[in-house]
Amino acid sequence: MIIDRFTMPARRATTAWGSKICKGTVSAVAAAAMLLAPSAITASAATTYSSDSSGIVGATAYSDAPRNFVINLGTTANPLKSGQFEHVVSLVQTLGAVPLAQYPQIGVLFAQSTDADFARELADQLTASGIPFHSVAASRSTDTVKKDGSDVVQGSEVVVPSATRLSGGAGGSGDEASPDATEQGETKTPDGTSQVPVNRMTIDPESDNGLDSSGISGKTAVSSGSATDPDVGDGDNAAWGIKAIHADTAYASAVSTISRTVTVGILDSGIDDTHAELKANTDSADSAGCTNNGIAQTDHASWTNYKTASGTYGDVNGNQLTGWSHATHVAGIVGAAHNGSGVQGVDPQVRLASVRIANSSGNIWSEYVVCGVMWSASKHFAVTNNSYSGFVKLSDVQGAAQYEALRRAFAYAQSQNVVVVAAAGNNNVNLDAVAPAGWRNIPGDFPGVVTVSNVELTSGNALGQLERYTGEEGSNYGAQHIDIAAPGTDILSTCPKAYYSTEEESVDTCSMTGTSMAAPHVVGVAAILRSIFPKATVDGIASMLKSEAKTEYGRLQPPNPSSEEYRGAGLVNALAALGGNTLNISGTSTRVPVYRLYNPYTKYGLHHLTTSVDERDKLIFLGWKLDGTVFVAVSKNSTNAVPVYREYNPNDGTHNWTLDAKEHQALVKLGWRSEGIAWYVRDDGQVPVWRLYNPYSGEHIYTRNMQEYATLKNNAGWRGEGLAWLGIN
Repeated sequence: MIIDRFTMPARRATTAWGSKICKGTVSAVAAAAMLLAPSAITASAATTYSSDSSGIVGATAYSDAPRNFVINLGTTANPLKSGQFEHVVSLVQTLGAVPLAQYPQIGVLFAQSTDADFARELADQLTASGIPFHSVAASRSTDTVKKDGSDVVQGSEVVVPSATRLSGGAGGSGDEASPDATEQGETKTPDGTSQVPVNRMTIDPESDNGLDSSGISGKTAVSSGSATDPDVGDGDNAAWGIKAIHADTAYASAVSTISRTVTVGILDSGIDDTHAELKANTDSADSAGCTNNGIAQTDHASWTNYKTASGTYGDVNGNQLTGWSHATHVAGIVGAAHNGSGVQGVDPQVRLASVRIANSSGNIWSEYVVCGVMWSASKHFAVTNNSYSGFVKLSDVQGAAQYEALRRAFAYAQSQNVVVVAAAGNNNVNLDAVAPAGWRNIPGDFPGVVTVSNVELTSGNALGQLERYTGEEGSNYGAQHIDIAAPGTDILSTCPKAYYSTEEESVDTCSMTGTSMAAPHVVGVAAILRSIFPKATVDGIASMLKSEAKTEYGRLQPPNPSSEEYRGAGLVNALAALGGNTLNISGTSTRVPVYRLYNPYTKYGLHHLTTSVDERDKLIFLGWKLDGTVFVAVSKNSTNAVPVYREYNPNDGTHNWTLDAKEHQALVKLGWRSEGIAWYVRDDGQVPVWRLYNPYSGEHIYTRNMQEYATLKNNAGWRGEGLAWLGIN
């Protein structure tokens, strides 16, 4: 598979800002470069990869044992014909293999076989049947590592009839070593490290206990149930990233009033849905586990991940096989609740779907990731967070097959309007420099994926200037590969209480560092954008993220040396997501200015909206004050135009404007007079228009000015009623 580790360097325990007391060395939490190579087993000839390649076949394995295979059918130039996908499934069964997950939408299926020569035999059958195929190869294999059987399927994932079930650690097969099981020539990954044994991410709890002097494992000692969300205040334990990107201000200004909620997929190790900060936001109906041969399962145990393999909670001595807190930490950054305790996420309104792609040993295989991505597409998640990464060299046969399946899956998800955000990785590698040699950083290098680097505060700086994290396992960089920067160093977020607590202290937050922590800051802002702009495309959301990040570009220190460019478009900005933007919209729009006027003679003041120049001028003649053009509507014949209704209350002289036909009808039933359609707006518009209600006068006011909205809501007694509609630029 493609990914060997989550993109998070080793855990650190801190008692004061910037004071690093304990650094773990768990390989599982350090993103090292990873190679997707030819068949794990015996090398096959190198290939020149492209999405239109054909006939790529993995080599014969060195032993008969249960292995999973990826099968990529058809190419752009030679797509599958009707019935051919189903015929391939039959061919797989004819060869004595078991079909696993099947994705006819993208021409990909997985199968399990004990036949060492399955890839070649199936390729021969496909060729004889005239069925075009891109590649067939083992899905858990590399070519330049020891033949130790670590690519062999084990335990409950073995489904091939009469196959021996293997047990033991993730690195061993339980087989006797075959005579040719010698180490092949090592391939160095872009950061200069040796290739890891197999294409997987490994969580190895025994390699580090992560204990600091207090005896608490690798965490910031912050008790649960604190009086306020640390994000809304300062101090050593504040989740500073939320403040640095203005997410706290955005929430207080308007995010808390947005009624439309969206779902974010957390493709990771499984969320602890019992956590006080996450349980209300966790979407169990749309959660799934993909760690059983890449077949999506929806039972609760399949998508949660906060207990050890024995079924008891993890302890402070590093017995953390499935009790690791990565996904829970990531989820908290995206959407921890605003509830007066613990921490607060970038978008506390969001729904969080747990999509588990790391198994109980911490391994991520290609079939797991494809499953998670395709599940996300089927559920039409607004955004997915992908805090894992690895390298593939496109000339490697085995890697080419795995890469192609993943490429198709991510492309399909984006075609279903899923925004994909990915961590850049923590190899301290210049991605621009390794790309010409054929290396690809996955999933960040797939087209359309928003790739995020990790920044930290400059020394002695209080939420002002930031710079790339260059510590051990520093953030990857590259002007052509990084899209946006976000806080990812010593980030406080949610962690399973059962994992971090002791008899003396109950703990449900911890600090972690890495691009794994940077990516969810961007995901949270993307979720806000999706709730405001539900019709925006994947490219539109990415464009807005970058456009808004430019406003904070000046806060990022220039790289030194200049070749280590990490800034992308700039620093992600949650507050800017609430205002005007440069979203491109298609079709035609006839601009219709909407004027706002103010009556200074009424007790509480009275505001009025109109598109009529005559009505505007008449009110000015009567003494009303013109506030100017509050936003721009469109004509009826504009693309995607929808009506905004106007009502008049004869009892107090106020008007109301609403996009909601049901609200319009309800007000009319209550005695308001319908004054018909006031104007039209585009349902895929560009500029949020916000609505407030004055409980003293009974009037509503509408504004595109976020500062005005926040001031009236927070300081003047008005009630924020959220998004009214979208205007255009």
